[in-house]
Amino acid sequence: MPSILVFTPTYQKEDGSDAIHPLCVDSIITQQVDDSFDWHIGRHNPHTGLSHANVLAQYQYARRLFLAGTWDALITIEHDNILTDDGI
Repeated sequence: MPSILVFTPTYQKEDGSDAIHPLCVDSIITQQVDDSFDWHIGRHNPHTGLSHANVLAQYQYARRLFLAGTWDALITIEHDNILTDDGI
């Protein structure tokens, strides 16, 4: 059975909570798929503020994480996107 790494990059708001949209969270955790998947919320933002450089840093981190693991596929889902009910 293939395994999938689902990666959602986000940042933390001033109050310390994740900026990920609640509907995004719900759409990921309620997926019913035949394959196994691990969901990782990326919080790697080494640059100050809402810098576009953090976007690149997040995807570079996701790539390193994927290549260091044993997953068969990597899917990225932005923190303000919502998956359909069709499955990953």
